[in-house]
Amino acid sequence: MPINNKKNHHGFSLIELMLSLFLGAILLTMVIGLYVTTVLNGTKNANYSRLRTDMQAILSIMKTDIRRAGYGGENFLVKDDEGKNISVKITSLYGKHCIIYSYDHNLDQQLNSNDKMGFCYDQALKTVQFVSNVGGNKTWNEIWSCVTDGGTWDACMFAGNWVNISDPNFISITALTFKQSISSSTTETTATTATLRNITIHITGVLAANHDYTYSANSTILVRNAELK
Repeated sequence: MPINNKKNHHGFSLIELMLSLFLGAILLTMVIGLYVTTVLNGTKNANYSRLRTDMQAILSIMKTDIRRAGYGGENFLVKDDEGKNISVKITSLYGKHCIIYSYDHNLDQQLNSNDKMGFCYDQALKTVQFVSNVGGNKTWNEIWSCVTDGGTWDACMFAGNWVNISDPNFISITALTFKQSISSSTTETTATTATLRNITIHITGVLAANHDYTYSANSTILVRNAELK
């Protein structure tokens, strides 16, 4: 009796092929969606990380320099609106919110134009600016004399050099404020009064390209050089 070695071979039906393609498409879509989500989250995290790092760097620059206000002696103390010597002056300069101060930057014991400086918030440009050459070659006493002779603070305490310390193409600064608290103590033996100033800095910024990313920081520093009277 002859043996039949033929076997029945069946391929995939059209319906099975279509179902396989459909399930494969769903799986591929899920993989692509997961990849895109991972990339987008990575980009968001990188942008926020840079925003936070840049904002903290700006705050650190201001804190480090403001702490030195008044170093060098009485000639390096600015004037308040009553003509009294103070270590820092929180004021408006050319419509910008500023903190103005000076210290013996060159360690030459003489008040030079580069020793008079400050930080300002330019609301129009949304930037933090460093300003130097405040008042030019005038001393603080001469600047005060200019004011008492009828000049304005802007005219008498003009600032020659402005430099952005925040990048407006990356960060828009939406708020920068300086507030101070004062404490004083008197030595009984010499009747000398020492005044110390604490400066609280608040800064807020957003990504220039996407305002959904925002970062705020606060810090309070002690001006190290006391005002003695």
